[in-house]
This record gives sequence, structure tokens and C-alpha cells, in this order.
Amino acid sequence: MLQSLTNLINKNTFLKSTAIVFAATFLVNILNYVFTVFTARFMTVESYGEMASLLSLLLIFSVPAGGLAMHTVREVAQKYDDKENLEIFKQKIFKEIFLLSTFLFIIFLVLIPFISSALALPKTHLLLFSLLLPLGIVASYHTSFFQGAHKFFLSSMLGVSSTVAKLLFAILFLYLGFNVLGVVLALVLASAINVFIGTEAFHGVKKMLGSWGQIKMGDLFVHIFSITFFAMLFLSILSNVDVLLAKYFLSAYDAGSYAAISTLGKIVIFATGAFVTVMLPFVSKDKNHKTFLTSFLAMSAGGVSIVVFFFLFSPYIVHALFGLKYEGIIVYVPYFSLAMLFVALSTALINYFLAVQNKSFLYFLSFGILAELIILLYNHGSINEFVFSILASSIILFILLVLNLFFIKGSK
Repeated sequence: MLQSLTNLINKNTFLKSTAIVFAATFLVNILNYVFTVFTARFMTVESYGEMASLLSLLLIFSVPAGGLAMHTVREVAQKYDDKENLEIFKQKIFKEIFLLSTFLFIIFLVLIPFISSALALPKTHLLLFSLLLPLGIVASYHTSFFQGAHKFFLSSMLGVSSTVAKLLFAILFLYLGFNVLGVVLALVLASAINVFIGTEAFHGVKKMLGSWGQIKMGDLFVHIFSITFFAMLFLSILSNVDVLLAKYFLSAYDAGSYAAISTLGKIVIFATGAFVTVMLPFVSKDKNHKTFLTSFLAMSAGGVSIVVFFFLFSPYIVHALFGLKYEGIIVYVPYFSLAMLFVALSTALINYFLAVQNKSFLYFLSFGILAELIILLYNHGSINEFVFSILASSIILFILLVLNLFFIKGSK
């Protein structure tokens, strides 16, 4: 039976690609949760909340790069057989990413005083943290190019190598007593390693930084501030704004506890993300709706299994991963994981809409995000209110996106 399954996977390109990405994603997620467990146990609850807020900021500020990365995946998937046009695209997109990295880096530096005051984060941490923006954008470009070219092994190895580096550096710096600053430094060094490996996997640093020629700023803004940009922005807000609002509204201890809840609940998103990663280039190239349906059903089955596991074994999971000082979060983790299941399925729908170049979903998505913000702004007095506000808003968003799916199916 095992041999038959292996033969089936080897004969089917989609299944083979999914298996590669799933294996790498699984390994990366394990390493990330080793990182999470180590930092949560080594830090105080308050420091862990500070670290989680920084990571949420990174994800939100990286949205423009996400839009450009999605554009890269689609374009490379469509142009990969045309080597001449692909080479032109590579040179152009890299220049655009360089300009974007510089722009976001400067913007973040300007906003540091405001961010430091609003979220009670030290300016020294934010200054070091700002280096993650240009490094992360270039690393994202490498990964998205390899995904679009169906080089899933290369894209997966970039993720694995940087995650291993992040974990090892974090362990070293925390043992040396650097606390949150040490974790930020570990992230910066891991991103730098990712960029170096990704560049070497390309044609080499010199060739990539060779002839610049001319680039139109208009092209850069078209690629960034596109439908993809707004989709990624809204999705990033949906997934991260709650951690930032918790840091703002709750006590430092409760904010750290909520960050731990968020980390555990998002296992659902990370565990099912491989299907979305593989789905986008396949659907973008062939407009294969069966591929989307296969991914969506697989995500649903896997996600439901994880949520059930959380409802059954939440006390053991919290104690094993975070320790007794986080015991108060046990009751909330299953419900937050359910919310993240709806977010994961919504993410799959959004990626499908982007792949088939649908635009109407943005109206439903923006309304869903607005509903989340309104619910949180009126219900932020405790961890309980935060968790169930996220659950309610994630269900609303999923229903709205399903309605859009039926809307575009009915219009054909």
C-alpha cells in the first residue's frame, strides 16, 4: 500500500510538489514551535508579549513585499517556458524589490517614535528590528520566484535553513542574556543567511546587481498597490492586528498570555499552508479549478482534525509547550484554533480569487476586516473578549468569501 501511494505521488506533479512543500513546512513549523517554546519558557510572559508584537509588526509592514511576491509567483509560472522574457522579468523585479526595501526601511525608521510610544516597545529594539524589512523582502522574492518556477525543493530549503539559523542564534543570545533584543538579532542574522543562500541559488550576486538600466516607478506601484496588495494587507490585518491591540489595551501580562494563545491557535494556519503554497502557481497557470477544490478539501480535513485535537488535549499541549505559567490560557486555545481554521480557509479562498484574477472578493474581504476591527474596538476588556471577538469575525469573513465564490460561479 505504501509503495502504491509513493508511485501515485511520483506520477502526479501536484501531489509530488505538495508532498515536498508539506514536508518542508512541517519541519519548519516544528522548528518554529521549538523556537516558540524555548523563548516562551526562557522569557517572562511580559517579554514574550513584546516579542509577539514585534513579529506582528513585521508581518503587517511586509505586506507590500507580499503583493510583489504574489505577482512574482504568477508571472514566473506563466513565463517560465519563455527563457528570454523570464530573464527580463527577473532583472526588472529585483530592481523593484530593491527600491521597495529602501522605501519601507525609511518609512519604518520615521514611525519608530510613534510605535515605541503606542506599544511600549524600546526604540533600540525597533531600530535593530527595522533591518528585517529589507532582508525579509529580498528573501521573499527568492522564495516566490522558485515557487513560480515549480522549484519547490529550493524554496522549501530556504525556509528550513533560515529557521534553523533563527533557532540556533536565539538559543545562543538568550543564554547570553540578551532577552528580546537577542531574539530580534537572531531574526536579523537568520534573514541575512536566507538572502545569501537565495542569491547564490540564483545566478550569483554580481549578475543580479549588474546592469540596472532604467526602471519606471509607475511599474513598481502597479505591482505593489494592486488587488494582491490590498488582499495581503487585509489578510495581514486580520491575522495580526489583534496581537497589537492586545498589547495596547491589555496589561503586559495579559498581552503576553494572549500572544501565547495566538501562537498555539495559528498552528492550524501553518499546518495547512502547504496546500495554498502549491495551489497558487498551478491555478495561476492553468486556471485548474479542480486543483483548488482538492486543496480546499484537504485543508478543511486537516484543519478540523487539529481543532478537534485542541479541544481534546488543550491542557496537555499548553503544559508541554509553554509550561505552568501559561495555564490560564488553556480554556481559550481550542476556540482560538477554531477561529484560525476559518482564517486558513478564508486564506485559501483569497488565494484562489487572486489566481483567477477575480476582483469582487475585495468588497467582501474589506467588510469582513471592518467587522473585526469594530468588534474588537467594542470588546477588548479581557482575554475572553479578544478570543471570542476573533472567532466571531473569522466566521463572518469566511461566510462573506463563500458568498463571493458562489457569486463568481453564478456569473459565468
